[in-house]
Amino acid sequence: MVTPEPRFIAESSANWRGYQGAWEIVGTDLFLTDFSGILEQNSAPAESAAVGVLDVELLNVASNPADRRDRAATCWKQAVAHLDSLPKDEHGESISDQTHPLFGDDTGFIADGYCGNVDFDAVVNANDAPVFASWFTGLLRIPQGKLLEYVHGGFGSLQERDLIISIESGLVARLWRLSYIPALFAQKPAAAQEAYSLIAMKPRLRTDAREQTLMYLAAPFTSSFADAVSSIFQDKMSSLYAQLFMVSDLVKVAIQTTLLEGLEEGQMLSEQDQAARRQYDETIRAFDGAFADAEKLLRGESPRGSSSSGEPESETGMAILKREVPHDREIALEWAGSVFKNAELYLSAGDFLRLSVACRLTEDELRRRAK
Repeated sequence: MVTPEPRFIAESSANWRGYQGAWEIVGTDLFLTDFSGILEQNSAPAESAAVGVLDVELLNVASNPADRRDRAATCWKQAVAHLDSLPKDEHGESISDQTHPLFGDDTGFIADGYCGNVDFDAVVNANDAPVFASWFTGLLRIPQGKLLEYVHGGFGSLQERDLIISIESGLVARLWRLSYIPALFAQKPAAAQEAYSLIAMKPRLRTDAREQTLMYLAAPFTSSFADAVSSIFQDKMSSLYAQLFMVSDLVKVAIQTTLLEGLEEGQMLSEQDQAARRQYDETIRAFDGAFADAEKLLRGESPRGSSSSGEPESETGMAILKREVPHDREIALEWAGSVFKNAELYLSAGDFLRLSVACRLTEDELRRRAK
């Protein structure tokens, strides 16, 4: 007998269910590891509840109606049949024939019908003791890789790959690695250019963007700094955007234009173009990571990868740099200016941390002057 279900309060449209679960696969076992939500004041939680009553991620199965259960089971079987029918590449990845997720609804999974009841007390205490999800049978979708197309809703956004995992009574039974890249190139060349081409980023920049960028980095504190920076772009920017244009964006332009050297328009999406884009993306990730470390350094916090002693393991020069940066604001800005004068050298050496600290100091000063 199914006992009355607990009722939750939805605090915003971002979560109509009113509660949220966290999940983990350990070996071949699926566990609910955390559960949080706000119960209605007069809603007494039952000791157990039908699976479909807890309408959250993997629990979104019809509670009683046979037609919903049948539709869920049919959808699950159709998805499996479709996955098995797809060709595979030399790496064993299934190649999708479409440029939208196999299933991209609000849950990111397909459940195979109605499986049983859930121990409510165990669920709400999952953060203390993970609960083996024996009640769930179905497919899970885990997006992976670069974001190719953004959809503002549910799991509709498209990334390079999906890891599809088939779960039977809480146990991993099968998995598929599904690639959307070939379909994107074949069906949406403009989107492929945006995602994989460095040349496609070029038209927005003037041909002398690199020289202009390095010049402005070397002298970033002039009164006409914002307008001068915006001039490296072909399109006229609004004055507001120009005022908000920060030094870290100049460093990224310098990185981009350096990698563009030697590439011609006719090489769009060639191996060289895509390799340059990969290098650009990797370099920007390294720069952004260094920028986050720079903020922590200037706040006196430990950076990423620090050991228990506080000394960084991933950035051995952090302690030296921390001693190098002057504490006096005016002197620190002069130090930042000297770093920018040697920006090309630091970029070539991959010394993003020193550049990032200089960027952070400069941007703080620009914000201070704008007030």
